[in-house]
Amino acid sequence: MLCTAMRGLEWCVCNSESVLKFMLQILPLENKMKTPKNFTRVLLSAMLVITFIFVSIGTLGYLAFGSEIEDSITLNLPKDKHLHSVVFHTAKLYLSFAVFVTYALVFYVPLDFMEPPLFRRFKIDKTKDPKKAFLLQVIFRSAIVTVTAVLAIAIPEIHLFISLIGAFASSVLAIIVPPILQIMLFYNVPEPRWQKMLWIAKSVFIVCVGVLGFITGTYTSLQNIVMFLRGEKQSPTPCY
Repeated sequence: MLCTAMRGLEWCVCNSESVLKFMLQILPLENKMKTPKNFTRVLLSAMLVITFIFVSIGTLGYLAFGSEIEDSITLNLPKDKHLHSVVFHTAKLYLSFAVFVTYALVFYVPLDFMEPPLFRRFKIDKTKDPKKAFLLQVIFRSAIVTVTAVLAIAIPEIHLFISLIGAFASSVLAIIVPPILQIMLFYNVPEPRWQKMLWIAKSVFIVCVGVLGFITGTYTSLQNIVMFLRGEKQSPTPCY
C-alpha cells in the first residue's frame, strides 16, 4: 500500500476501512464451528494467508503497472486475443467465482436481522408454512442481489462509493462503537484501578482515531465525488 501524500493517506484509509465489514462474520462463524475453541488458531492462519495474498497482489500489480494502475487491477489486464490474454481472462473468471461463493457469507449476518421482521410483516411462520417462508426468502434475497448488481453497474466510479461507505459506516461500526460499548459494559466490573484506567485510555484512543478517520475520510470521499460530478481531476488513487 503506497500512499503518495497526506490526502492520499486519507483516501487510502477510506478504502481500507471498507473491508472492516467482514469483521461481522467472525462471531457467527465461531458459533457455527464444531469446535469453537480452535477458532483463534483457524482465524490467525486464515488471516496470515489472506494478508500474504493481498500484499502479493498489490505489490506485483504496482510493480507491473506502476502509477497507471486502475482502481481494480483487472482493468489493467490486456483485452487482446493473444495467448497471454487467456491467462488474464482466467484470472477474471476466478475473481468472479470468488465473489459468487463469498456473496452469501457477506450477507449472512444482515439477513439474520432483516428476515425475521419480514416474516412478521407478511405473517408467515417458518415452522408452520416452510414453503411460503422459502419463497419469501428467495424473492427477498434475489431483490438484494439485483439491487447491489445494479448499483455496481450504474455507478461508473465504484471506488468513490466504496471509500465513502468505508469512511462513513465502517469507521463507526468497526472502530468507534466497539470501544464505547466496552466502556459501557465493563466500567462497573470490579478490578484494580490502574488496570481499568489503562483499558479505558486505550478505548478512548481508539475512539479518537476512529473519529479522526471518520471526519477526514468522509470529507475526502465527498470531495472526490463532487470533483467527479463536476468533471474535475480527482486526486490520484493512492493505494495499490
